[in-house]
Amino acid sequence: MNTLADLANVQLAEGMDLLILGGTALLGQAIAQAALDRGHAVTCLARGSSSAPKGATFISADRDDDDGLASVASRSWAAVIDVSRQPGQVRRPVRDLSTQHWVFISSGNVYADFSTVEQDENAPLRPPLQGEVMEAMLTYGEAKVACENAVRASNSSATIVRSGLIGGRVIGRAGPGNGHGDLPIPLGMTSSSLTTPTSHARSSTCAILLYGSSPPPSSTSIQRSTPQARPSPSTR
Repeated sequence: MNTLADLANVQLAEGMDLLILGGTALLGQAIAQAALDRGHAVTCLARGSSSAPKGATFISADRDDDDGLASVASRSWAAVIDVSRQPGQVRRPVRDLSTQHWVFISSGNVYADFSTVEQDENAPLRPPLQGEVMEAMLTYGEAKVACENAVRASNSSATIVRSGLIGGRVIGRAGPGNGHGDLPIPLGMTSSSLTTPTSHARSSTCAILLYGSSPPPSSTSIQRSTPQARPSPSTR
């Protein structure tokens, strides 16, 4: 199992062509900005409800359409980074896109049992969601498991990042100062929730970009398995 401590010796590639499926909301936007700061060429594909960071190429497309990725399917990408929670949205890029490496942002909610902290990659998971669409947040963990399975089925190497709750600054949302707003860590823990690891979106990009930029020889996961509350949709 690879841990965050293992990242210290990873050598970064430079000037890569990265595709971020999303890239305009909280985590996707932070990843896009961090990649730009490292000198990578960044393309963000999203519906266009928010803006991509300055310097990124923005492509407006609806991932729910079966041919929604046609505009980026003719290129070969160094890495594709996906933050979706919808299985259908994840299966389509695996089917349609060409990339050397996948990075999928999953969640600690994939674990079947929250009574044990710091579980490893062999811990039991929830059953994968059946179908293409997650209809309610109550099946968020199951949906992420289905997304993970889709990424693992690709012919390229893959990194799956099982994150905790993420908070931070969201550009272009209602909030103090020029449309910027701080998205707090979601509250409203359920009665079964235990201690929740939290992180800022900017710090979460470290492991994502390191492994996305320097793919390991086989699929790997970066994870913290401490139980957590169901995140709000805006955290992705």
